[in-house]
Amino acid sequence: ILDAPDFDRQGALQSHLRILRQRKERLDLLIGTVEHTLLKEKGEIVMSDKEKFEGLKRELTEENDRLYGREAREQYGAESVDSAQRNLMGLSPEGFQGWQELDQRLRKGLCDAVRGGKDPAGAEGEMLARLHREWLTILMPDCDDARQRGIAELYVMDERFTAYYDGETSGCAQFLRDAVEAYTRGEG
Repeated sequence: ILDAPDFDRQGALQSHLRILRQRKERLDLLIGTVEHTLLKEKGEIVMSDKEKFEGLKRELTEENDRLYGREAREQYGAESVDSAQRNLMGLSPEGFQGWQELDQRLRKGLCDAVRGGKDPAGAEGEMLARLHREWLTILMPDCDDARQRGIAELYVMDERFTAYYDGETSGCAQFLRDAVEAYTRGEG
């Protein structure tokens, strides 16, 4: 690659530098949180609820990035992933709770639909696909039909996502993918 005449060495270095700076920023935040937690553990300070909440969001963001970050950046681009992470970090406690409640409603609805033998292209499937879109747009306000389909497709292609949705009832990931497909293509 380095010897290829069309290789953009400066562009590659700039991209690499951007990624390294993002990692450094995340590490600096993590170091600060651990230092702060150590002081709390020693009884030297008391963490406020806001600090605990910010730490929870950071942990969630870092865990998600560790598990899916590289793949998500390859699939959707670094700016899209970074934007979703910023949106998560910007959620208020109420907004974060609402986002989690939407996820719980979606997963419960999927279990009920699969157990009830509902049609993903039917009314129940459309309602769940809309709920899924609502959940996605909290972190990705620009989520469109194609992106929602792409994300839902990952739920059946990647065993980690499948395990998340099928944890309680097998077939939920497939139902959601099929419901999103029908909803976004106007087949429902």
